[in-house]
Amino acid sequence: QMYQGVFSVFFDIPRALPRHAIILRTVQSEVTEFRAEPYLFKPVFREVSTFTYILAKDAAVTVTVSDPNGNAVRTLLSNVAQSAGNRSVEWDGRTDTGQVVSVDGNYTVTLTTVESGSGLTSTQLGTIVVYK
Repeated sequence: QMYQGVFSVFFDIPRALPRHAIILRTVQSEVTEFRAEPYLFKPVFREVSTFTYILAKDAAVTVTVSDPNGNAVRTLLSNVAQSAGNRSVEWDGRTDTGQVVSVDGNYTVTLTTVESGSGLTSTQLGTIVVYK
């Protein structure tokens, strides 16, 4: 059933709640310590960057890389089931078609997880600098 009309949102629970209160709770991210090593790299020299992260729970993981213009250039993982624990994935600075990226600058790495049991989705963003 959908409730329509005026309502109040409480981030801290007051002593008395109105009859139709909506309580929002924050869910702690299931991904911690998401980072890239090295932060700066030159793919033309066959360097590789490793993205590491820790999953608190089993999840389906997607990792994508976008260029400085926001265009997706590489999908490293796509809904891959992974168990909880330390994880990593490498990027060689190439696109999905196998070409070395042509634009220098800040690339965005997006790590999205969907928790196996609850279906909760979490997204983490990271940055890596590519230069030639």
